[in-house]
Amino acid sequence: GVTTVLGTSFNIFAREGKYEVHCVSGKVKVESKKGESHIIMPNQKVNVNTKNGVFTKEAKTNAMHAIAWTKNEFIFTGTPLKEVYKEMERQFDIEITCEDEISGNYTGNFKRGSSPMGTLQLISKPFGYEVVKKSKHKYQIVLNTN
Repeated sequence: GVTTVLGTSFNIFAREGKYEVHCVSGKVKVESKKGESHIIMPNQKVNVNTKNGVFTKEAKTNAMHAIAWTKNEFIFTGTPLKEVYKEMERQFDIEITCEDEISGNYTGNFKRGSSPMGTLQLISKPFGYEVVKKSKHKYQIVLNTN
């Protein structure tokens, strides 16, 4: 996607087929490669699927959550567990494998610098998953059979 600054502050999240732009202040124009564009205002967001160019616009978001990473905090609202684990891998420089297909949407947060094991347990336990530490940088998520 292409982002045009129109006197503003904003955040761009671009990973694995996702391109999200959150407007914090001012206005932001977001344009897809196909030429479709949207202008967003504070606490609005645009998602662009980078594989098919499909745009979606959300009129009510919390832009402060999108920029929480600048304070080493990561906030998720209804985010698929797989995406949360991917972000944990990135932030903690760890590898997370899953024994079974992981499902569920997570709402909560974690801070960079906290314990990866403690954070994984906090996130996984409510969904019925256990965390097994395989080595210093490798963890496995398994279904709790108790």
